[in-house]
Formats: sequence, structure tokens, C-alpha cells
Amino acid sequence: MTCGLARRWAICGTVLATGLMMAGNGGCVGLPGFDGDLLASLGLTPDPLVQDGGNVVITCENATGLPAQWQLAWQRPGEGEPSTLAVTIEPGKSKTLSVEGSVERITAGNLDGWSVGVVIDPSGADPHAVSYSSPPLENGVDFRSGDVIRYSVSSSGGGRFLISAEIAPGG
Repeated sequence: MTCGLARRWAICGTVLATGLMMAGNGGCVGLPGFDGDLLASLGLTPDPLVQDGGNVVITCENATGLPAQWQLAWQRPGEGEPSTLAVTIEPGKSKTLSVEGSVERITAGNLDGWSVGVVIDPSGADPHAVSYSSPPLENGVDFRSGDVIRYSVSSSGGGRFLISAEIAPGG
């Protein structure tokens, strides 16, 4: 019984130390300043972005008073057809997606240019399509692997809506 209790405390201590280590790192994926052997002994990859080829984190935020259905598209290197996703987000909420592997281009809507990026109140009596005319974001130009891309839709008054994009550097 004493051995089991000691093992639980050791596991809790390891989990707590790992959590504090990651929290102190500001949520970055890489863990600079920590010994690779220590990280491996804890079951963590010292630099997961380098080994996995990178990833991009996408957050979609609905700053309106109605549900919003986001349309997202991204393309990986060497792929002919882009990947797409439609996700509905409740008012005042956001959802986050991690696209694993390298991404060449990404956008709200479709990669071919002007398109519908968000549909406000998609299941309501009068859904409102919000166009997004900005060009797709390009890897190496607008973002890098590991960055966080935050798309937001908000009311701009008079029944109009605005989609904005912001990029935060990642780990």
C-alpha cells in the first residue's frame, strides 16, 4: 500500500512538473532550455514541430449574436485538392483546430479567391453569407508552421459583418 501511494505521488509530481514547465513556456510547442533526455523520460518529444513537419493552429471566433458557420480551406504541399471544413460556432464562442503536417495555403472560404467565409445564422429563416475576399495566407510569407491563425467574424453594423484574420507566432 505504501509503495502504491508513493508511485501515485511520483506520477502526480511528474504531471505537475510537466504542466508547470509548459505553462511557464507560454503555450509554445517547443520546449527550449530543457534537456532532451529529460523530456524523453517524461514521454515528450523534444521538438515535435521539426519531427512532424510542422502544424498550424486555426482558431475561429464568432463575435456576433447569432450562430456562425465557418468555411475553411487549406492545402498541403504536393496535394492537388485542398482540404475543407465547415464548423458551426455559437455566439460569443470559438473553436480551435490543429492542422497537422505542413500547410502551404489556408483561408476562410475557398482557395480560389473571393468566396463565402462564414454563413451567419445558417439554420435560421434568413441566413446571411459573409464574403471573404482576402487572398489565402501563404506559408513562409504570412505565417510559418507552428503559428496560430485566428479568424474572427463580428458585426460591423447595419446587418453587415466583417471577417478578420490575425497571426500569432507559435513555438
